[in-house]
Amino acid sequence: MIATFEADPAIKDRYQFWTFGYSTGDPIPYSAHLPRRDLDETRGKLDPDRSDPAFDRIVVVGHGMGGLLTKMMAVDAGGHLWRAVSQRSFGELVGEKEDPDFFRDGLLFAARPEVRRVIYIATPHRGSHLARGPLQHVGTRLVRAPDPLRLAHHRPVSRNGPTFFRDHFRKGVPSSIEGLEWGSPILTGLAGLTSAPALQVHSVIAVRPGSPPGDRTDGLVSFASAHVEG
Repeated sequence: MIATFEADPAIKDRYQFWTFGYSTGDPIPYSAHLPRRDLDETRGKLDPDRSDPAFDRIVVVGHGMGGLLTKMMAVDAGGHLWRAVSQRSFGELVGEKEDPDFFRDGLLFAARPEVRRVIYIATPHRGSHLARGPLQHVGTRLVRAPDPLRLAHHRPVSRNGPTFFRDHFRKGVPSSIEGLEWGSPILTGLAGLTSAPALQVHSVIAVRPGSPPGDRTDGLVSFASAHVEG
């Protein structure tokens, strides 16, 4: 797709394409934190005095789960996502110094002001029904969280009381497969976050020909999940 765009003079002369990769099995909030971190590091190296205006006119395009990471660069989380894992105040969290940082990076972030436009391609904003049942069981068995993530989860869970975190979070590191379930706590919290009015938002949504009007889908992501009001 990028090669096609770069062959178009109107696009090639105005845009430079960068890509970001991530481990698809890792928790969605953790994966979303990585491009925000990498963007800061990259700008620090390439534009340390922050004088390049191109860095303040970023368009982010995300396909599938990547669209969820895209949204998490363009919205203020407030306390919505924290409440998906705990009903207690964030300030009550007990643990090592890095524990609050871990949750803050993944769940308590602000919109990136340099992102001016986002494009979602077949993004399951509300999840997918296919992330349940046999497919979920197989995927969950294949996915193993890396040791640093498991430690970052185990330490605060063990050091805070049994009612501090919600049950679904206490049982283990939530993989992206669990996060993509229709109506999952993280997606429910994320779906309630709206972008700033100045942000330009676009959705590319495919549907199978002949899909029933009330159940339009591309086979994996339904129109109802991919559609964003406005």
